[in-house]
Amino acid sequence: MEDYVEIGVLQKSYGTSGQIKAHLEIGFEELPDYIFLSLNGSLVPFGIEHIDQKKNLLKLEWLSSPEEVDKLVPSTVFLASTDMARTLEKSENVLLSALKNYTLMDKDDVKVGVIKQIEEYPSQLMFIVEQGEQEHLLPFHEDLILEMDHFSKLVKYDLPDGLLDVNA
Repeated sequence: MEDYVEIGVLQKSYGTSGQIKAHLEIGFEELPDYIFLSLNGSLVPFGIEHIDQKKNLLKLEWLSSPEEVDKLVPSTVFLASTDMARTLEKSENVLLSALKNYTLMDKDDVKVGVIKQIEEYPSQLMFIVEQGEQEHLLPFHEDLILEMDHFSKLVKYDLPDGLLDVNA
C-alpha cells in the first residue's frame, strides 16, 4: 500500500478557468503526475496541469470552472511518498514534516531511533526521536545532518557524544 505525505491545502477558486489558490509546503522542480485530495475520507488522485509557484496557483486536469473547484475546497493535499522522495532529492529545501518516521542513523551507521516529529523551540528546531521506550530531543541543524536518503527514509546524523545520555 502506498504511503502519502500531507503537503498543503486547497484554499479557494481563482479566476474563471478552474485555477485554485493553494497553500503548498513544498516547491516542485518537476511536477509529479498526480496529487491526492482528501475527499469524504478517501484520497482521490488528480492530474496536475500547471503550478504557478510564485502566485500559489494550481490547475488540475478536468477542472475548468470556479464552480467545479468550489466543490473541492477546502481539501487537504497529499503526495505519494515515492513522488515526495523524488521531489525532495531534486530540491534544495526539505519539507520538515516529510522527515516524520524516517530512521535516524549516527555517523557509524548505528540506528539512533525513529523521527516522530520536528518541533520548533525558541532557539531552534528539534527532532523528537523515539528510541525504544524513550524519546530524545536532538537539535535539527544542517551541520549535524550528514546525509538524507528520501527513498530509504534515512537521515544520517552527526550525533554529539553523550547527547542521548543528557536528555534520557
